Amino acid sequence: MGSGTVHPGSDLSFLGRSSELAALRRAAAATRTGKPDVVFVSGVAGIGKTSLLNRAREELEGHGGTVLFATGGSSDETLRELFAPLGLTAPEEARRPLLSGAARGAAPTLLPGSEAAPAEGVSYSILHGWYRLALNLLAQGPLTLMLDDAHRCDPLVLRWVDFLLRRADDHALLVVLADEPDAAGPGRELLATITGHTAGTMIELTPLSDAEVGDSAAAALGAGPEAAFVQICSKLSGGNPLSLHTLLKALREQGVRPDEPGARQAAEIGERVLRDSIRARLARLPESALKVAAGIVLLDTAEPRMVAALLELPAPAVVAAIDVLRRHRLLPSVGSGIVREQAQKALLGQLPRGELDALRLRGALLLHDNGRPPEKVARLLAELPELSEPWMYNTLREAAADARRRDDPEAATRFLNRYLRAVPGHQETLVELATILEEIDPETAFFNFFQAIRRTDDLRARVPLVIRLSLLSLRVGRSVLAFRLLADVLEALGANAGVVPDAASDLRLQVRTLLLAVGMHSQRTAREALRRARTIEARSNGTPSERMLLSLLGSTAVLDGGHWEQAAKLARAALSGTLVVHAGPLIIAAQTLNYAGLPAEALAALDPIVEGIEGPDARWTLCHALAVRSWVAAGMGRPVEAADIETAMRMARHEDWALPRIMFASHLVNRGEPARAEALLDEIRQPNFAWEYPQMLMVRAWARLQLDDFGGALSILQQCGHSLAEAGINCAVPASWWFEATALLTGLDRRSEALALIDAQEEAIVRWGTPEVVGLGLAARGVATGGRAGLELMAEGVERLAASPARHSQLRAELVVGHALVLAGNDVEARKYLRRATDLAARCGCQGVGALAKKWLVAAGGRTRKPGGGPFDLFTAAEWRVIEQAVAGATNREIAAALFVTLRTVETHLSNVYRKVGVSSRAEMIAAVSELSEAKEGIGPGAAPTVSAETFEGEGELGHGGQQ
Repeated sequence: MGSGTVHPGSDLSFLGRSSELAALRRAAAATRTGKPDVVFVSGVAGIGKTSLLNRAREELEGHGGTVLFATGGSSDETLRELFAPLGLTAPEEARRPLLSGAARGAAPTLLPGSEAAPAEGVSYSILHGWYRLALNLLAQGPLTLMLDDAHRCDPLVLRWVDFLLRRADDHALLVVLADEPDAAGPGRELLATITGHTAGTMIELTPLSDAEVGDSAAAALGAGPEAAFVQICSKLSGGNPLSLHTLLKALREQGVRPDEPGARQAAEIGERVLRDSIRARLARLPESALKVAAGIVLLDTAEPRMVAALLELPAPAVVAAIDVLRRHRLLPSVGSGIVREQAQKALLGQLPRGELDALRLRGALLLHDNGRPPEKVARLLAELPELSEPWMYNTLREAAADARRRDDPEAATRFLNRYLRAVPGHQETLVELATILEEIDPETAFFNFFQAIRRTDDLRARVPLVIRLSLLSLRVGRSVLAFRLLADVLEALGANAGVVPDAASDLRLQVRTLLLAVGMHSQRTAREALRRARTIEARSNGTPSERMLLSLLGSTAVLDGGHWEQAAKLARAALSGTLVVHAGPLIIAAQTLNYAGLPAEALAALDPIVEGIEGPDARWTLCHALAVRSWVAAGMGRPVEAADIETAMRMARHEDWALPRIMFASHLVNRGEPARAEALLDEIRQPNFAWEYPQMLMVRAWARLQLDDFGGALSILQQCGHSLAEAGINCAVPASWWFEATALLTGLDRRSEALALIDAQEEAIVRWGTPEVVGLGLAARGVATGGRAGLELMAEGVERLAASPARHSQLRAELVVGHALVLAGNDVEARKYLRRATDLAARCGCQGVGALAKKWLVAAGGRTRKPGGGPFDLFTAAEWRVIEQAVAGATNREIAAALFVTLRTVETHLSNVYRKVGVSSRAEMIAAVSELSEAKEGIGPGAAPTVSAETFEGEGELGHGGQQ
């Protein structure tokens, strides 16, 4: 039997209460086995108790039995609402079978005009009559009694519920009692009694989580919402199901999509919808209650004495108005604030501006005179058009300091901004505000630092501010301005050495270091930064400032086209000693070692950074160190380091960091995912010009190559070379863009341009002088030269690369040379290079490059084969580093010192290697590793193909001893 009209409720999957509904379903199912149960649903006003009960009511009515529902109130109102669906409230119905026997005692209380006796005077016959009526209903099937706002029920009704529960053994009875836990009411004491002696199910309704809001949005809008959209909906609704329902309904009607653009629309529409909803509720309040509510919002307290003093009203009138606000659920039963932000805005918005300002001023004075916390006072001061007394300025500064101590930067920013409106250009406040905003709004922080610097005449105070601004400039893309300020400060320090005698030397070091770092960040200042780097004398006394400068000097030596030994010497000096607080320069030094053809040293330098870094920038440092370590290892052909770049990319996902994205995009290209790599590169907004921009273009060009867009790849590579030349950077590394560009020009039948390009790069290639760069240069010249002479140069270049640790560059050369030979019609030689490229790509984990090699190998008439595995592929990155040291003749103790690990760690790695290759001594291990290396055809020293007249003249490959 149903309870009559069903109050419409939203789908619980839409409102996010599916788990609570499931708990009610389970309780109902259990009672159908003859085990009575009671469910207590608890939650603050508006949290969705009624909606939950209405939906459960709908479901239970559909499964048979009787479901009775009522809202707490007087006993006669509650009982008649509860039993009205049974048709027992008319006089002629008193003879129905349900009221037969002892149940007839309940009949008088159900008739219109009758009043139930007060709880303390109720007769046992009436309680027993209601009890027998319930038993008569249970005889027909399961019975569910639902009481919403049970704390407001007359005690008589709850006495009957308690009476029934104590005597309902073996009956299919479910009682659902919903209440507000902190709300007072006549039934509160009896409700506590029932809760205390009944082992029922407790359901506590809390604000919807972000996940539940997301589920609701998906159900309402028909698509999975993005995180930004969910956050807006959660913020606007406060996790309140009813507010969320109203909001999502409006968004659905407006056709808003749950994506990032939709989040912006939701913010605009949602504010309006919820504001209108609140206004409709406020319109039902008397004017006196509205005035008191506005006073509560202004003072952020519902203390009648304070509100009465602010509004100049009698205290009893304020108390009465507060009771009205609580009955309308605008003010919680406990606590002192208006419950919804939209209600606060609406209440203040109804006041004329002049009246509102007057109340704010009066409220600020009242709170200040009563010794309330500065933040309470500052909330009102921040909104005043004028600050008329000195104490107001001090209060704003004190409130900002308190807000910072409790980690509320938004409040601190609001108070300090108001102070600056009153006292424009106040240097100390500008610096304090910039400090707060460095993490949450770096652009504004930069502007405030700049304003503070303009107002600081004292050189000793100005230098630290310029340093802080310069560090911030690298994040906000304003390095040109920072470079000029640093140059000015450096000149001033030189001219006024006596002004800061104790710290001048270290300050100059810091400024010089930052001048180089900031200068290389922009194409407009790179040339001047390199010029200044040439004038700096490198010294090393082991101080953190000196080591940072040495790392930057090493990097500029790379970019300025010096010799690799000079750059490596500077990088090694920078890396000597213990870690400094900020390890960013040490990562740069490790990169320099890698460019100098010393990747093993680079990895040894990065390992302690990854394992031991601490301090405020630890997350940035770890992310970048992992990214660079994976990139160095990939260059050596060690795919086992892929986990590093995966971790780094996860750390950088929600940060505006370019380097991890570039390294991960390179990883994606190697894996054969060029489109995904390009999408990731598109996220980068402000790469470091000298170190990140060329690498980004190189990765993008390789992605274009994998997509068979040779023209696009060439255009990108030429853009790279042109931008470097404009900045005065003439070096063979870090971006050897000229290698692929030479091959592409040759392939497009622009051989003269290819030769001119490699001629222009030759001086920088020879001057840098690493086997990797020289090998790439020889291979590029061979491709551009063509003919027999070109083939000899290509072979020599690949041989140089095979003798170096640069496996990835060898792979590039094998592939590019092979493709060039295919285009030249020399399929015989092309197949040798492309087979070697295929095997090398498999070893390096470069499936994307391997796919290109296989495609071009087939075009050259060759067959692909599946690369073999073996013990060679089982060594970890750490084991490889130990192997290399051991092969070079180092003792275990020397290996430990070189790799910055313990002796025990070295012994463990060697034991693992012995086990993997099945040997028991160092000599056997070295021999086994050498055999495995030689077994990898075309990989490593001595692997380059030989040049023969027969093959050049086009003799068949089988006749030359090759194997088809």
